[in-house]
Amino acid sequence: KKRITTFFIFIFLIILIFAVRLFYLQIIQGEKWQLIAEGNRIRVEKETPPRGIIFDSNGKTLVNNIPNFILSFIPADISDKEEGKKDILNFVKEEFPELDINNFEQTMNSENDFPYEPIEIIDNIIYEQAMNLRLKLKDYPALKLTYVSNREYIEESYGLAHTLGYLGKINEQEWDSVDKSNYLLIDFIGRSGLEKEYEDALRGKVGLKEIEVDVLGRVKKVISEQPSQSGDNLTLSIDSELNKIFSDILCSSANSFEK
Repeated sequence: KKRITTFFIFIFLIILIFAVRLFYLQIIQGEKWQLIAEGNRIRVEKETPPRGIIFDSNGKTLVNNIPNFILSFIPADISDKEEGKKDILNFVKEEFPELDINNFEQTMNSENDFPYEPIEIIDNIIYEQAMNLRLKLKDYPALKLTYVSNREYIEESYGLAHTLGYLGKINEQEWDSVDKSNYLLIDFIGRSGLEKEYEDALRGKVGLKEIEVDVLGRVKKVISEQPSQSGDNLTLSIDSELNKIFSDILCSSANSFEK
């Protein structure tokens, strides 16, 4: 009798374990498995934050942001079928006849270590063209139009170019060293001067958007969204007007010596 009781307890525990597991899979993770069954995926898109502005000691803007649109593609969303790839190539060629389409095709067919990071096709797209392009991209989910700020240096006549520095597109070596959660492969990064020295402060924090996409990469719905945080502004102790006077004096003196 004791053995029979133990046996039934054992059977009960097994049934209980299966019941708990079934509840977890169907109720707790039911939506997740439903998405997988439908071929849908959850992914996180990053949005580049506006970079901090640089001012002189009197509040005069020395470095500002100007709009820049970049067309890129997501490697994971490129169709394996040659017909799908051909459609993308023809579309890009029609929209940007000046682009080296053979180079783009080679890039599109290359292996990529970061399949969900955008890969640049062309940048410096003007606003009007970007807005027209955005409407057409609904038919090409693998292509993305991203807004990234370019820098406008208003210090050219003030002799501060070396001090302020400049930005450049992230290269492979820089990508390996940055916090990938706060950068995109198509981003710019400080290369010299104050732009490099204060990169972390000027950079800001990327925005994050958790989305559900289907097997073609088309957005089905936005699950959650965290807006980007602008970079910190930087105010220098330099008086740009005074610096310009000194620069003009030095240039005049140098020209006098040459004569």
